[in-house]
Amino acid sequence: MNCSGGYYERNLKKRDHKRRRRVGNKKPGKIKSGTWVTREMATSKAFWALSSMAKGLLLMFLLKRDMDKQHNILNRRSITVTYLELENLFGKKINGKPDGIPRSNIARAINDLLAKGFIEIIHRGGCYQKDKTVYGLTDDWQRWVPGRVVREKDPGKRASRTMFKKKSQPPQTEPYTPSLPEPKKACMGSTMIPFLKS
Repeated sequence: MNCSGGYYERNLKKRDHKRRRRVGNKKPGKIKSGTWVTREMATSKAFWALSSMAKGLLLMFLLKRDMDKQHNILNRRSITVTYLELENLFGKKINGKPDGIPRSNIARAINDLLAKGFIEIIHRGGCYQKDKTVYGLTDDWQRWVPGRVVREKDPGKRASRTMFKKKSQPPQTEPYTPSLPEPKKACMGSTMIPFLKS
């Protein structure tokens, strides 16, 4: 049997084409195999003023971008990166604890990215399992100067988990107020004359 040419090569080409097509059509919003950073961003004062953790988190946001062939960002205002995803970034340790970025570092890095103008919060999630915070990429870092805060997290906009729990309350009873007995009234004709018992 001769395998050179013909049917065998056509099948290899078809399989290779299908594989390339599958890789290119990944689910939107998932981490891609690579990304790129513009020279403008990499050489800006705002980028170099970021903490190392914030730079790493910015790369995670950039990896979640969906782009077309002309490098236009399709999901600029709909990127989700959850705390749980970042906490389990490197998998889990043997003892079952997450092996990733600690929550306190994630919060500081997000605050740093907000302050320098790299991201904005479109929808503040929380309270429910499927309610994720939605971030947007911005170009406000181009106007950032040292000492200036572009934006901050809005405190109090997030619904707390305890807000919707039903609290057991003791039954409401009316406070005791002693009342005096009503005086009896005698009826004489059409007029009522009150009289008190002595």
